[in-house]
Amino acid sequence: MDDISQIRRELLIVAIGELAAAAVMLGVYALLGKFSGFVLLGAAIGGFLAVGNYAFMAAGVVAAAGKAKEGDEGGAKRVLSISRLVRYLVLFGLLLVMVLSKKFPLPAMIAALVPLVLFRPIVSLGELFRKRG
Repeated sequence: MDDISQIRRELLIVAIGELAAAAVMLGVYALLGKFSGFVLLGAAIGGFLAVGNYAFMAAGVVAAAGKAKEGDEGGAKRVLSISRLVRYLVLFGLLLVMVLSKKFPLPAMIAALVPLVLFRPIVSLGELFRKRG
């Protein structure tokens, strides 16, 4: 399986996991009476950031692997470091814009953060199911 199809498959797993987690989270918000359009928007932003973060991480890993195959170990490490720094700066910047805009109430900001926090467990569950299959 080539790199691109592997990345697409894993992105699909992450996207489905994020979508399922968002549905559960929005259901909890509805049960608590805190559901609103801003909460839905926050969940969508968080899910988009989580999946986008994973896509850019995968692209960085593929680029670093290419550098490593060429024998440039230092270049591979630099690519991974720069990729991580850029991804974290973008995530932090976009979340900071949400906070500083003062348009999003606290429940919406929490709804945007939950998909980012659930990212690792979703990837781990995807790995578990892949090993079983």
